[in-house]
Amino acid sequence: MSYTLLRRVGCLLQCPTDTPKLWQRVLSVVCEALSCCGAQLFLAPSFEHDTDTDYRSGAIAPLPVKARASLWQHLDASLLIAPNRMLQHQMSDLQAQLAALVADGQFQLGSPQTFVADHWPAELTQVFGPSKGRYLALLPLSGPDEGTVSSAHISAKSLAFQSACMGAVAIFRDSELGGWSTDDLGLFTDVCSQIYLAIWRSHLDQAAKTHSARDQLTYLPDDRMLFNQHMVRAIAIAVEADMMLGVAFLDLDRFKNINDTLGHAAGDCLLQQVAERLKSCTRSYDVIARWGGDEFTLLLPALRSPEDVSHIAERILQRLSAPFQVQGEELYVTASLGIALAPYDGEDAQTLLRNADAAMYQAKANGRNNYQIYFEEINADARIQLNLETDLRKALEGNELFLCYQPQVDLLTSQWIGMEALIRWQHPTLGLISPARFIPIAEDTGLIEPIGRWVLEQACAQYRKWRQIGFPKLRLAVNLSAQQFHRSNLVRSIMQILKNTEFDPCDLELEVTESAAMRDVGFAIEMLQKLSDSGMQIAIDDFGTGYSSLSVLKHFPLDTIKIDRSFVMDLVNSPSDAAIAATIIALAKGLNFKVLAEGIETSDQARVLSKMGCDYAQGYWYSRPMTVEQIDDLLTSGKFYQAANLKLPI
Repeated sequence: MSYTLLRRVGCLLQCPTDTPKLWQRVLSVVCEALSCCGAQLFLAPSFEHDTDTDYRSGAIAPLPVKARASLWQHLDASLLIAPNRMLQHQMSDLQAQLAALVADGQFQLGSPQTFVADHWPAELTQVFGPSKGRYLALLPLSGPDEGTVSSAHISAKSLAFQSACMGAVAIFRDSELGGWSTDDLGLFTDVCSQIYLAIWRSHLDQAAKTHSARDQLTYLPDDRMLFNQHMVRAIAIAVEADMMLGVAFLDLDRFKNINDTLGHAAGDCLLQQVAERLKSCTRSYDVIARWGGDEFTLLLPALRSPEDVSHIAERILQRLSAPFQVQGEELYVTASLGIALAPYDGEDAQTLLRNADAAMYQAKANGRNNYQIYFEEINADARIQLNLETDLRKALEGNELFLCYQPQVDLLTSQWIGMEALIRWQHPTLGLISPARFIPIAEDTGLIEPIGRWVLEQACAQYRKWRQIGFPKLRLAVNLSAQQFHRSNLVRSIMQILKNTEFDPCDLELEVTESAAMRDVGFAIEMLQKLSDSGMQIAIDDFGTGYSSLSVLKHFPLDTIKIDRSFVMDLVNSPSDAAIAATIIALAKGLNFKVLAEGIETSDQARVLSKMGCDYAQGYWYSRPMTVEQIDDLLTSGKFYQAANLKLPI
């Protein structure tokens, strides 16, 4: 509120009348004005002289010396709905209304007074609500700047909660309160700390009905400011009712891939259906908002225990697990959900949102398609994850990424027939970081595409150098990420890299995961055919872990199928794994594809796979991934074709 307005209120209260009803009418106008802008009421006496001791909500607290004007700016500006100009305009209108209301009288107020809700006029009932037990408190301020503090009585159980959520309501100098009794100060403490909530109660009810800031796609609220205000009110009600409040962040897993593959129209259609399902599986009094992109926030009040929020989260995930119909196709989408509970995980909106967000990222780190309730250690993990993301952005420029090459051998002769380029990250302080840790970060942040291009450029350039000094002609295998594979300009981009590095396309094998190829079968067949027509070899990686059908697989222009290491690990002792491996090999032979088994670590595994008819092998039994320097040593020693049992630690 403006300083001018407060002075005006003080003058009006000196007008000649003793009518309590007019008193209440004046306050109702003030409260109505505040309810329109969402401001916090803040009244104080004159601060012509500096002071170090003030009263805040009835308690003495040492405060630093402040400039006189700064105290009048102590509004929660981040939560104002109306812009400053609009607020000033409303305040100007209010002054005119006040002048008309008090034209017939004068007030005199020498001690604190209260007015019980039963005696309120209709205007105040509209502002504060009809609930029993609420009252207005009128507190005198001496000095040249007179005014009042008004409030609705709602008892709060936690002073720490009041301080965190309500903020300063009124400040009085010690000298101003010398004539007040202990009961007066107790009354002041009880009611003044609650005015923030009382005004917002009216403001939010009105805003919920009239606010037009809704997402035009999902028709969910998309105003973060309004959502935060709902949170403040819900937190206060939860504390009053001795119940818990849940705040949840929901993020669709790998939604970017859908946009990149099927287009933004398909992504928008999916978001609309997700919004409808969220509304169908939450309660009528829950609040759902679209936070941005593919993120949604949920406000879940009236929780009696953590099990309540677990039931809601499980219902949401179960409801989202059913296929979506998008552009005539079935799409399966999963989500990661992070939840923070008040008052345990925070007593203010910002803390709860931050902790829910951290829990959501923990859910993603746990494998996605699940929910995670916040616990304190998550913040430390989230900070580490955020630091890794920042460091990964610098790693490309800082030469921290490097490639290793793992030999691929002929199972019958144990001779090299190719090698796979594998990325590694040597962090300056954390040491060697596993790809299993940083590749998911790269996928979530979009860094996987520039990293993928860098891998292809480096591998082709290095292979070219080896060929120039006598390295035999081998097959170079490079992985394509799902995001790379679904780029429409993929072939052109790869051919440009091969041209720049003078690399023969016939020596390059591109590995695409089974799940990436099956995401959009029509697109995959077209893209794989273009790559094959350009002379490159194509391999399906991690075969057996996806959902390929024989009717589709026969249309893929493949050269090699790679059996996933999960079927090789227990091959010797597990009849079911052996049967799966034998079936994959037989299937590949029937379609005229070669077969390569990953993750071979023992001679027994190699022997069984060889008997099944597997063509190629890759794994620690033959060689660990080798650095450029280690391969250079092999080049000079002439051991290219004796890779069997070669153990090179890295």
